[in-house]
Amino acid sequence: MFYAPETSAPSTPTASTPWSAGLKRFAKLFGRRISLEDIERELEAVFPARIMATDGGDRVLIHAVADAGVEDASIAQHAARFLNVPPVAIALRRVDALPLTATGKKNYKALEATT
Repeated sequence: MFYAPETSAPSTPTASTPWSAGLKRFAKLFGRRISLEDIERELEAVFPARIMATDGGDRVLIHAVADAGVEDASIAQHAARFLNVPPVAIALRRVDALPLTATGKKNYKALEATT
């Protein structure tokens, strides 16, 4: 079947094409698809910390800026219980500051470039 150029599908997102380019915000652990945004939301609700979660292949990497009174082990254990996975599937890394975009949102591309 031949399509004339004026009737071909659009190549940029419009109202009729809902897809958009974005960063993958899911990890796969033990055959289960896990939302990294859900992990961040849960941990930030429980602990006084700013959290960024990324896919580390066979584990979830949690980057945290937390108060001095918050223990790393407690964050990792809570994440493992929340996800119902063994604690070895969670890796926690304390950072001094999370990379942010110019608008103040979390910059996942900059974080992945530094790790």
